[in-house]
Formats: sequence, C-alpha cells, structure tokens
Amino acid sequence: MDEHEVVEAIRAKTGSADANGCLPWLGRLDVNGYRTLRKSVNKKMQQTNVRRFLWGFNHPDEPLDKFHKCKVICENNKCVKVEHLRRMPLKEEKSSAIIWARLEKRGVRLGNGCLVAEKAYEKVSLRGVMMGIHKASYMLHKSLVESPTEQDENGVPLVLRHLCNDSRCFEPTHLAYGTLRENNYDDKIANGTLPRGPKNHNASISEELARRIKDSKPTTRRGQAGHETAIERAKRFGVHILV
Repeated sequence: MDEHEVVEAIRAKTGSADANGCLPWLGRLDVNGYRTLRKSVNKKMQQTNVRRFLWGFNHPDEPLDKFHKCKVICENNKCVKVEHLRRMPLKEEKSSAIIWARLEKRGVRLGNGCLVAEKAYEKVSLRGVMMGIHKASYMLHKSLVESPTEQDENGVPLVLRHLCNDSRCFEPTHLAYGTLRENNYDDKIANGTLPRGPKNHNASISEELARRIKDSKPTTRRGQAGHETAIERAKRFGVHILV
C-alpha cells in the first residue's frame, strides 16, 4: 500500500464535514486514543497514526520528529481535516508521564512489586507502534524514542528479560536487556525455576543420593585393597549403570 492508497483508505473512514468544517474520523483508536489505520506492509499488518500521516503527506518540508506532535486547532478530538492540523512542540516528559499513567491502569500491583497485565506479553501501541506492554514500559522509563537494538556489540542477540520471572509484569524496575542465556538459564537458576536435579522430569534419584554416589568414587586402582568397581557401587546404592 503506497501513500496515495493510504490517503484513499483514510478518506473511506472519514465522515462528512460538520457545521464547523471538521472531518470526523470514523475508524479505530489505539490504546492511547490516537486515530489509527491498519495497513498491510510485506504481508504484515501495521498501524498508521492518521493525523501524523496526513501532516507528513501534505507538509513534507515540516516533518514531525520526536520533538513535535500534530494537534487540531478546532477542538474537535475526532477531526482529521488537514487544514485543522498544526505542528506543535512536544514536551517529552509530560507526554511520557501521560502515556505511562494510561499503561499503569492496565495492570494490577502485586505484593512483590510486580505490575502485571491481564495476560503475558500483552500488546499495546506506543506512539503508533505495536509492541509488548513490557517493552513499552521499558522504553518510556529509559526515555527511548526508538526501539533498543536487539544485538550487543558482538552481534549476540538480546532480549528484554523479566527479572521477577513473571511474563505478565511490566514494572520497569523488573525489566532489563540481556542475552538468551541469561534469560533462559541464569535467570531461571536465580529464581529456582530451572528443572534441575529431582525437579527434572528425567530424574530417577534424589540430589542427596547423587552426591553420595559422586563422593563414593574410589581413589584406589582396580585390584588394590578396598577398591570398589562401578557395578559394586551401583549395587550398594541400589541404582543401575547406564551403558
């Protein structure tokens, strides 16, 4: 879908002019109340902020960067008429605080400090971009305008980790970027959720018995007095030898 097709799609979802000349938006709104249009890009659905798109399409010499926003001067919140749009400075701190207040209402605060959404990795729109609510929370509190890099300086993939081990949580202090190993192994060990020892579904002996077997490894050579073979040790501990 090129820009002209997007314009036609916007027109199809715009109502007739009212007494003040406003053109009301009849399409969908995102979680922040912005007028959005869903479009297909490379067979993937993406959301477009209608007002920002219309401004950029009609005012290519005055782009909306991270320091500016698009507002209407007619006081009609539904209006998307180009002549009623204005490019205005954006106070990032205030904007982030407002967005965070809206996000925070979507969660429930638990006793352990977690701020959990209704479901894990719940999707929200942050400035017109769909992402997980935990990622939106991280970006807001790190004052990031663009999504963080997904690789470190050595090209190792990075993921946004839940340090609290609750995938529903979007409390910013519980989030940190790290490697897949840190996310899938180190964090699970720290939280006690990695199925090790008797917790592993393949385990057939207790952790204590495993330590006793390991400590029983003979220090003498075969044929010497007191030497115990692996078969003899297995019989003593009541386990089988895997060959």
